[in-house]
Formats: sequence, structure tokens, C-alpha cells
Amino acid sequence: MSSHSKHVARKTPQRAKSKTTMTKIVAKKKARPKSNKRQHQPDLDSRPPRKKRRYKPGTIALREIRAQQKSIELAVPRLPFSRVVREISTKYKQDLRWQKTGLLCLQAASEQFLIDMMQDANLLAIHGKRVTLQKKDLDLVKILQPNKFPDSMYTRSYSNWHHHIPRKVQMSQDKGKGKGKGKARSYAKR
Repeated sequence: MSSHSKHVARKTPQRAKSKTTMTKIVAKKKARPKSNKRQHQPDLDSRPPRKKRRYKPGTIALREIRAQQKSIELAVPRLPFSRVVREISTKYKQDLRWQKTGLLCLQAASEQFLIDMMQDANLLAIHGKRVTLQKKDLDLVKILQPNKFPDSMYTRSYSNWHHHIPRKVQMSQDKGKGKGKGKARSYAKR
């Protein structure tokens, strides 16, 4: 084994410095001006601990949303989802067996369905000048898209919603008939 292949930390024998070398070192130390910065800086131990960075509200949430959108992993853990599927399936037939690929396919489809529903509900919340998603947004999504929710109570009760005019609207339409007065206004400059 050569001495160049591996570096071993060895203490080299110190040779005695001559008097001229020592005077040069002392002269250099005296020549250096002492900076004011070092005198005024407190020790690192005596400084107060650094404050944790505080982000504006919503910044971290947006960062997490972007991270979730980039990832290709499923949002719901597999084991709890499979438990729910097996629990629901036992209501219809006992002793059903599920393949792993079947469960994964069902999970991917259900997550995509939920994501689409939440996106539409979020658009409705933004339209209502809100940031928070509320139950009424999800209900309105079910009403506006009855083909996606065939067994929903909203699709049955609002199947012919365009035929039903609320009573308040009918009354305001009746006021305008006959005398030419009513809710209609002209927005032209007067």
C-alpha cells in the first residue's frame, strides 16, 4: 500500500521557528486593524433564538395543493379505502373477494369523481365570492349535473326544475302586465 493512496492524519514534527520568523508574525498581528463589527457582535450563545418564519395565510395551503397536483399517488390510503369497499359490498353479498387491481381501479375512479365534484363546487363558491366550500355548493353541483348523480334526492325532486317557476318570480311578472309598469327598467342615460 502506497503512502499516496490513503491520507492518514499524522502530526508532523514541529521545527523550531527562528527569531526573525516570530517577529514577522507578531508584526503582522499588530498591523491588522481591529474591526468594530467583531467588537459589537454578541456571542452566538447569548443571541435570542431566531423566530420561525411566518407565511401569509393561504401560502402554505397553496404550496400543498401544488404538491398534491404534481404527485401521481392516490390521495386516500389503500387499506382504509379497501375496508370501506368491503364493508359496503357485504351489504349486497356475503363473502365477496376483491382483486388488488380491482380495488385500485375503483379507488382511482372514485377519487377522480370526488376531485371533479370538488372542482365544480369550488367554482360555485368562487362565484358566490367565497373561498370556503360549503354544503350548498355541493348540493348545487348535484342539481346542475343530474347525469353524474342518478340516485341523488336532488335529481328526483328537480328533474323538471325548468318547468317550475318560483312563486315570487311569478308575482313580479304579473305586476308588469296590463299597465306597463313593473320590474323592467331602462338603463339608458336620462
